[in-house]
Amino acid sequence: MQKPVLFGPYMSNFARIAGEMKQGGGAIEVYGAADLAHRLIELLNDAEARLRMGKLASQLAGAHQEALTRNLVLAQRYL
Repeated sequence: MQKPVLFGPYMSNFARIAGEMKQGGGAIEVYGAADLAHRLIELLNDAEARLRMGKLASQLAGAHQEALTRNLVLAQRYL
């Protein structure tokens, strides 16, 4: 799945990957509900940006597949 990534400011456990995602153009850091809504509306109205970000996010996540898999396994414990 190639989707843009949006996350809040509290990414200390994933600071390196979050920074790479932001700098690589695959992610947006949001600051609260209003900012999240604004960014989502922007992405929904700009298919080209949405597709570009999704592709970049997928490529960057693929480079960190092992860490992503470990974190998903941990997250599943709480879902």
